Amino acid sequence: MSFKIYPPTPERCREISGFTSACGILVGHEPHFYRIIIDYFGDTAFIAEDTDGKIIGFTFGFASQTEPDLFFLWQIGVADDMRRNGLASKLLAHLIEAAVKKGCKRVRATVNHDNEPSRRLFEKAGFKNLGRFPNFYFEGEEMIIYEKDV
Repeated sequence: MSFKIYPPTPERCREISGFTSACGILVGHEPHFYRIIIDYFGDTAFIAEDTDGKIIGFTFGFASQTEPDLFFLWQIGVADDMRRNGLASKLLAHLIEAAVKKGCKRVRATVNHDNEPSRRLFEKAGFKNLGRFPNFYFEGEEMIIYEKDV
């Protein structure tokens, strides 16, 4: 299948919100959250769309304000019917390129311990598994931290 990857425009906020909410694994946020992301971090957000203009993938991250060489990957998701064809890897490559342009030397992501697709993605891309951390964000939520030097 053919697709293109590019930074989203503010007009796509509702679609991005709907897409992330429908992904199942991702935590969906309200459209205004994605508007803020696009307005203030737009050079580190990307959508993938098919030939009909439908969003089939999304990723977003940002440079840390407390660790200047660190870039944090907040979300990456691909439509169910587009999984296992390299789209997530291509989105990740776009985001890593954006991190490098920001001067970051490391990219970090947190992944729920039972999110196998994300674990495979990061491990395939050469991220190091830094370990499992219970109650990382919330009580009872175990996360794995992945990090890669770029």
